Amino acid sequence: MKKKLIVRIAEGLGNQLFMYANAYAISKKYDCELLIDNKSAYFKPKNKSRNRKFLLDSFNIDCKFACTKYLFDNYLKDIKRKFLKKLDLVIKNKFFLMEKKYFNKNTGFLNINDISKFNNPFYIEGHFESELYFQNFHTNLNKIFSLKKNVVDFKNKYIDQINNTNSISIHIRNHRYSESLYEKKITKIDKNQFYLLMNQSIMQKGEWIIL
Repeated sequence: MKKKLIVRIAEGLGNQLFMYANAYAISKKYDCELLIDNKSAYFKPKNKSRNRKFLLDSFNIDCKFACTKYLFDNYLKDIKRKFLKKLDLVIKNKFFLMEKKYFNKNTGFLNINDISKFNNPFYIEGHFESELYFQNFHTNLNKIFSLKKNVVDFKNKYIDQINNTNSISIHIRNHRYSESLYEKKITKIDKNQFYLLMNQSIMQKGEWIIL
């Protein structure tokens, strides 16, 4: 029987894509059943205030979601999650596969030879912001990360330009450093002003279509 690998999806869209891509690669490499936890990271008020939510259902991902008994989607269950992480320090069969503990960012490979030391199910957490984690599966992921047709506005005037040219997308984050109501520090707002001026400079060159 395959082990269940449950990936905790968190943060915004960019992080979610990295998290899923890494978990997908591990599930293929070690022949695991991949399940998505799309709730545990989003139930707290601080995430709701930042408008954080699960967004991967806009892509052609064959989403298999973890059932309720495997989630940590309320405060009591979150305490259990933290306890299990502490317990991992002293037990042989681990509950969590953590990025900082088991991965080498320079090579993109696990620092373990197999998954026999992990429970069934086991959880994976981390940001995994490197293509090295999933570079051997990029062909499949390119197809998986294509948008579903029902989320594309085909009446948008830029669609034909995108389809008929060698186009790229640039995501400019004006509020990168103060997107949270809890992060109104002067230094972070100053950084936002820097990015805003940079964005204006780009647009003034008249060389880009800004979507």
